[in-house]
Amino acid sequence: MRLMVPRPVAAALLAAVLAAGCGPAASLPAEPPAPDEPAAATVPPAAARYLEGFAATEPAAMAAMTAAAEPGSPAERYAAFQIAQAEVLRREGEPLPPQDVRPADGGVDVCDTLDGAELCLRFAAFEGTDALRAFTIDGVPIAGRLAEPVAARDADGTRIGLRAAYQSIESGELVAILEVTPGPAADEQALHWPDARYAVAGEELGPVEVLAVPEGVGPEGGWQVGVADLALLVFEAAAPGGTLRVPLAGADGSAATVELPVVPLAG
Repeated sequence: MRLMVPRPVAAALLAAVLAAGCGPAASLPAEPPAPDEPAAATVPPAAARYLEGFAATEPAAMAAMTAAAEPGSPAERYAAFQIAQAEVLRREGEPLPPQDVRPADGGVDVCDTLDGAELCLRFAAFEGTDALRAFTIDGVPIAGRLAEPVAARDADGTRIGLRAAYQSIESGELVAILEVTPGPAADEQALHWPDARYAVAGEELGPVEVLAVPEGVGPEGGWQVGVADLALLVFEAAAPGGTLRVPLAGADGSAATVELPVVPLAG
């Protein structure tokens, strides 16, 4: 599975940002650029701390993103998404690809190479000095592409909640990460993630990619036996503003559906 958003950021460059961060703002990089290079971007201290967490590959270390963000802000929700995605990918055994960070006009470019072609996304317009509130990626504010978290909802004793969701600026896909708390009858229940549906703008979309951990495959092939506790679902060309429906099946033939609203985060 490819990552929907770039990470991690190169830690060596971020160390230079943080070392220069004793004043009101830090610069990337510490050395002056060569004449043919773009001027270094000004990075507020909170953004530098945020990017330091973004550079980590361990979800626990990435908590620095949350610590640097304003509670409830788009930056905090983006951090929650990144941390949840990193947790799923790490548990799935997917390696995190190396990234390159470089100064850019008015921001910071985060670059990756995919199939021999370089892809760069520009992080800029950082808001907040003591705590990061928001920023843009390729000139697009992140706020409208994020969703509010949804507390777990019950289905025959098993509880499913929306931990984080984000519409990728790179691909336009909606990536939703669900958290499952198994009920007392979990061993007799199954989630068939490909049957999940995202209803939005009069359409019902099925996931184009699914990762669920821990995995458990039943006789139907692809059924998550005993219920997975984390699932990442990708929906093509979709934005927040719809409803995610997740079916749950019991061994006795019973069926239930959990409905989770994917509400756009207020800017």
